[in-house]
Amino acid sequence: MRRLLKLLAVVPKLGIDNAVAVALYRLALRFGVHPVQRLKVTTPGNSFFSLPSILTADNLEVVGAWKTESRYFGWFCEPIGKTAPDWMRNPLTNARSSLGGRPWWVIADFDGQLGDIKGVWEVSRFEWVIPFAQRAARGDAESLQRLNHWLADWAKENPTYLGPNWKCGQEASIRILHLATAALILDQLKNSSQDLLALIKAHLE
Repeated sequence: MRRLLKLLAVVPKLGIDNAVAVALYRLALRFGVHPVQRLKVTTPGNSFFSLPSILTADNLEVVGAWKTESRYFGWFCEPIGKTAPDWMRNPLTNARSSLGGRPWWVIADFDGQLGDIKGVWEVSRFEWVIPFAQRAARGDAESLQRLNHWLADWAKENPTYLGPNWKCGQEASIRILHLATAALILDQLKNSSQDLLALIKAHLE
C-alpha cells in the first residue's frame, strides 16, 4: 500500500501521459509482448579496427589512462591484466553478477549483494576504447590488438540483449559514442569493418 501511494504521488510530477506510457511499457515487458523482446541480432567477429593508412603525429596528446592500469569513474584504479576485464564484476565491491545469460528485461534494477549496477556498467562504457585507438593511430600494434581482443571478448561475454550490460539504452549510447570516436581517430568512418558495423547495429536496434 505504501509503495502504491508513493507511485501515485509521482504521477502528477511526471504527467499523466508519461505515467501511462511507462505503465504500458512495463506491462508489455511483463507479458512478453513488447517488440524489443523479439530482437535477435548477433555480433560475431574479432576484427573491429585496423591500423590507419596514415599514422598520427607523435606529438599529439594521448589519454594517459588505460595503459598499465584501468581507471573507473576517473579515480578508482586497478592494474590491467593480460586478459580482458571481467565484464560482470563490480570493481568497487568486487561482487559479480551471475545474470550474464538472462534477458535484460528480467534483471532487477537493484541488487543489494552486487551494489550499484553502475559499477558493473562502468568498464562496459568503453572509455578504454579511446586511448587504445589513440595509441593504435600512432602505430602501436599492441594497443590495436588489445582493442580488438577486448571488444571481441565483450561481444562474446555479453551476447546481444542478454545480461546487465544490455539493460540501459543510455549505456548502449555511450558505447556507440566511444566506438564512433575510435573510428574517427583511426580514420575508419567511411571504411568501417563489418564487425564494427554489426556491433553498432546491435546497439542501435
